[in-house]
Amino acid sequence: MIACDKRISFFILWGDQTRILTLGSKACLGSLLAIFAVCAKQASAQDQAVFAGQVDFSWQQFSIPSVGSGTLPMGEKSVTASGPTTGFSAGVRLSPDPDAFSLMWTGSYFDLSGHSSSTNAISSNPFIITVGSPGSGEIDLSTITDSSGASALANVNFTDSTGATTAISSSASSPAGPNSVTQYAVSPTAAGAAFAALVTDGRGPSAASYGAFADGQGLIFAGVGDFGASTVRTWSFVHATGYTQTVWLAKPLAPDRDFTLKAGLTYRRSRESYGNGMAFDLASSVSGTSIPTVSLSEAGKFNVEAGGPVVGFDARFHPPAPFMIGVSGTAGMAFFGARSRLTHTVVLPQVAAIEDTASVRRDSGVMGLTGMEVSLIFPLEERVELRVSGSVQSTFGAPRPTAGDIKRYNTSQYGVGVSLAARF
Repeated sequence: MIACDKRISFFILWGDQTRILTLGSKACLGSLLAIFAVCAKQASAQDQAVFAGQVDFSWQQFSIPSVGSGTLPMGEKSVTASGPTTGFSAGVRLSPDPDAFSLMWTGSYFDLSGHSSSTNAISSNPFIITVGSPGSGEIDLSTITDSSGASALANVNFTDSTGATTAISSSASSPAGPNSVTQYAVSPTAAGAAFAALVTDGRGPSAASYGAFADGQGLIFAGVGDFGASTVRTWSFVHATGYTQTVWLAKPLAPDRDFTLKAGLTYRRSRESYGNGMAFDLASSVSGTSIPTVSLSEAGKFNVEAGGPVVGFDARFHPPAPFMIGVSGTAGMAFFGARSRLTHTVVLPQVAAIEDTASVRRDSGVMGLTGMEVSLIFPLEERVELRVSGSVQSTFGAPRPTAGDIKRYNTSQYGVGVSLAARF
């Protein structure tokens, strides 16, 4: 709100007049203050209308569905997203009486994003990762290390979702001493592929065996042995945008409108893109030789629309200080409709990315809404105020996507920001 990248016009009503405030692409706090001050001084002596614009820095923790399940840490992830929230509010008194009802409108738009990533050694032996439900198959892995050296074996049999079959049988051995083997094999099918990789080193001795099969329905990936310097990289991201609009009917219950009760209807809409993934970098025992990365990822979209009745209050306190304290609270309920769409992608060496059919889930219900904001209010010019505020907006029983469904969670969005308000 302090700086805009395009022109925005605000229409403010009081009495029988309409004033239009226009902010250019280089508008800033100073120009906003000047506009508000000029309009306020030209207004009538009675406060007939109020207008405010606000910019917050907001943050929220989002749960992200796990990309799969298995013996490695793959639980539901949480990502903290942050970004700007811009808000506007306007109100007009319905009659000149000091205790008259007011019709008010508030609106806000948020744009939050966040990501996280980590790289860790593969510490679970053996490990197995499952994504979705691929066609039938069998993975048989084994390793042997003793004073004579190291050996490894991998047998992978797979029938994909179309009925096409393939098999890989691979073995490797390294006698004790400076002897090593790194090898892998891939066998495509009509809808997927089978994969096997072996690593042996006679100097340890050490050995590792890996096997996998995947099609458009899912993946199974397993490993056994000494994984050496093999690592797994994980990442998650979320980008959420949305807006809220509320129409209020407010009634002052104290002189100078220092305490007001209000009731109204709210509508909110949010759009969310999210994803996470894992990439396995399998260590080689032969210098200059590498096993291509095996990776799996998911990408989802989650949309929610909700609306319902809300009630609230606005209060002002006048401490012996050059500022006032404002407190606002809201509570209500909203009927929602939610839709999630999720796809998985598997990448095996020498095989084009295998993407499953998108799964779509829908849900509807009722969630609870609460909000609280506390502000320090500094008078700047006649009828113009600067507000520094902190807020929290919570939902109870709100829909959130999971790996295979939509479930209910409690969520909160926090914000700190500044705003300008003008009373006309």
